[in-house]
Amino acid sequence: MANFNAITASNGAQVIPGKEADIQSILDCFLYGDVTVAIEGGQLQIYGYDWLDVRSKDKERDDDDSEILTEEFLEQISMYLAEPFILQMIGAEKCVFPLSACQMIAYPSGKVTTSFWEETATIERKVQDDTR
Repeated sequence: MANFNAITASNGAQVIPGKEADIQSILDCFLYGDVTVAIEGGQLQIYGYDWLDVRSKDKERDDDDSEILTEEFLEQISMYLAEPFILQMIGAEKCVFPLSACQMIAYPSGKVTTSFWEETATIERKVQDDTR
C-alpha cells in the first residue's frame, strides 16, 4: 500500500486584536492530525507535513471513519480574522504524478471557498498535442 505524502501551509492571517481567546476556544474543540494549528504572533498559522483533515475532538478516537470538518472549522474561525485566511495543501502517493492539491480561503464574512487542482486531463492533452 502506497503512502500519501502531503504538505499544508497557510498565509498566517491576522487575528482581530482581542479575539485570540475566542479562536483558541474553537481550536481546542478539534483534532488536526500531524498538522500544527496555532495562534503565533497574533496570526492564525496552519502548517505541517500532512494533509489537513479537521476532525471533532468529541469522537472517541481520530480514525479514518470520523467525519472531516475542515470547512466547518474554517467557517467558525473566519469571523475572528481581520483578513482572508488562505490554506493550501498538496501531496501525492509516493511522490508520483499526478499530484493532489487544494486551496481553501476563509473570508472574514464567514464565506469559505474550496478549490481542487484538477488539471491532469488538460496537462495530458497538452503533452500529447506538443508531441505530434
